[in-house]
Amino acid sequence: RDWSRAAAGALAPGGAFCLVFPAGDPRPGPAAAAAGLALRSSRTVVFREGRPPSLRLTVFARAGPGDGPASELAPLVVRDAAGHRTEAIRAVRRAMRIE
Repeated sequence: RDWSRAAAGALAPGGAFCLVFPAGDPRPGPAAAAAGLALRSSRTVVFREGRPPSLRLTVFARAGPGDGPASELAPLVVRDAAGHRTEAIRAVRRAMRIE
């Protein structure tokens, strides 16, 4: 929970906090809520098509009266069943200027 309190104290108005956790770990949601943060969006990461998600990418911000439901984005699949990078991960790599 220390990370959630630190994030809540450091966020500027309108700021966001991004967190990566194991996909099945239930701790981020309750810890963030206890610190006054609300989930804005979430996306799982699947390293190989057909396998279960390994990671969950989340974005939190200060909770407020106008909060709507969080967005659950489509899973980010890194490699297809044959082991080749997917177009989705290639787009991420291009956006991050590593491809």
